Amino acid sequence: MSETLLSLGSNPYVLAIVLLLAVVLFYGLIKRLFKLALAALLILAGVIIWFRVTGTEMPEPLEELSRHGEKVIETVKDEGGKLLEKGGEAVKEKLEEHKKD
Repeated sequence: MSETLLSLGSNPYVLAIVLLLAVVLFYGLIKRLFKLALAALLILAGVIIWFRVTGTEMPEPLEELSRHGEKVIETVKDEGGKLLEKGGEAVKEKLEEHKKD
């Protein structure tokens, strides 16, 4: 197993392909999780709108969540963007290292 990993690391083209596949898989995972989170947020928004339209009192946790929802969404968006930028920079650095070799 370690010989296989060493052989992957020694060939820059194979390493670039493996890194590219890893990035694509990671991107696909993030994309699916984003879709799931978006669906959950849409359902939550529908519930909050239903409570407000019908005039019934929302439970306290739901009321608090509706007040702070925008702040949470912005934080997740910013942190997710930073994470993707760091991943892209790491891939670029690795590719540049192997181009030099």
